[in-house]
Amino acid sequence: TKMAGRNLLVSNSRIKRWSLLTLFFLLFLSHAYAQETLRVHIIDVGYADAVLIEMPDRSTMLIDSGGAETSLRLAQYLHKAGIQKINTAVITHPHENHFGGFKSLINNFSFDRLFINGDMNADEGYRELLDLFKEKNIPTILSYHNHMLQDQRLYGK
Repeated sequence: TKMAGRNLLVSNSRIKRWSLLTLFFLLFLSHAYAQETLRVHIIDVGYADAVLIEMPDRSTMLIDSGGAETSLRLAQYLHKAGIQKINTAVITHPHENHFGGFKSLINNFSFDRLFINGDMNADEGYRELLDLFKEKNIPTILSYHNHMLQDQRLYGK
């Protein structure tokens, strides 16, 4: 229906806006480390993109992971880039094509923390993924609309 299509467009524009704002925030943070390099990788993981950010202090942030069917491609990319640890993982929203790859990555990489948006209107497998993070004692931090993250939990070793 027209209304459902409109809601999908609004939802997608909010997701894109949130992702861009996050990226610009991280780029702003990089000025504090002007002597070092901030690297941003936009990784094709099928229907969506994953974003890997390597901070100047060598810590990493992975935003989304694509679906389960592209997790091997993402893992290979990360290994080739020399990534062994993901300090901060972010799931922008609980659709499988954004979180599905983490199911494989969690067994092949170490993680320090996971940020989620609290939306429990999730695709199948999301709750199980959150349980996996919990089983591995990886803190899950709830972020929400208009919430500004400005502490050490964003990055660091």
